[in-house]
Amino acid sequence: MKLIRFLTVSYISSLLIISLISLLSGCAVISSPPSRTSSIVPAPNPNDPCNTEVQAFKETADYLEQPLITQEDYTTLLGATTSAVFTVMRGGSASSLGSDLIGNLREAGTSILSKKTTDYLEQLKKGTADRQQMLARINQDATNDSVKLLELKRKVTDLQLCRLGQIKNIDDRFKNQGKTAATSNKARQEYEYVQTLAKRDNQFINQLVNNSDERVTTYIEADYFVTTGQAVRASELSMVEEEPPVQVKEREKPTRKHGMKVKDIPTKPKVHPQKQLSPGVQQVAKAQQQVRAEQQKIQELEYTIERKKSGLPA
Repeated sequence: MKLIRFLTVSYISSLLIISLISLLSGCAVISSPPSRTSSIVPAPNPNDPCNTEVQAFKETADYLEQPLITQEDYTTLLGATTSAVFTVMRGGSASSLGSDLIGNLREAGTSILSKKTTDYLEQLKKGTADRQQMLARINQDATNDSVKLLELKRKVTDLQLCRLGQIKNIDDRFKNQGKTAATSNKARQEYEYVQTLAKRDNQFINQLVNNSDERVTTYIEADYFVTTGQAVRASELSMVEEEPPVQVKEREKPTRKHGMKVKDIPTKPKVHPQKQLSPGVQQVAKAQQQVRAEQQKIQELEYTIERKKSGLPA
């Protein structure tokens, strides 16, 4: 009789464990779109002297269009979730699933954090056991992105230099052939062609940078939330350390006792997360700033060409 009761209890316990694992794994499934070539980067153009530089962006575009947690990550996350379930079944604390940190994420953070951030945190919650594991995963994801962003910066630089080379070739031909009406018209046509290409460059690069902005914002908000428990938008976090308030001398009414007085200029308090954020998140934020700075250079090409066109004789 005891044997039957033992077998029955064991069988029910096994079913319960399997049911819990199935339930959690079902919740943890993270859909991933089928692999495809990004449509952001223009199709190959053999007539574009900078076609090689343009096509080099495709790998980066494919990476930036992937979800933060892909289908390949599912196995790792599911393994961590299953391990946590067995911990709970053996009498461990339910907080090992991370519910102590972001159990009320939807209620507390949805109105503040971006949807991408809350989705990212919810997905991490399903497969990580505690804060340290979540922070380690965020730090690794951000580090991977920083590498891709530095590659993006280099590709933007290469394309900008190539376009500048095109402009210089037009300048040289125009000078060598003489500044006549015919050569001016020819140069204007060539400038306009390069200007059209530069405008297209700016459009797809801007889209790539916007995609990377979303990812960097997600890492900053997620990392800061897991570290501090505070839901703060990335736009409200100052990523550059401010200098202390500048001291200036304020002139008062001349008196025997008072002449010049030193006064601190009041500054608006800002949140400085440098000490709280993971190294990888700080690194990806800096990489994104560098990409933005390089993007500005290629944006200026359109205006450079316009000035050269207007300087041509009629």
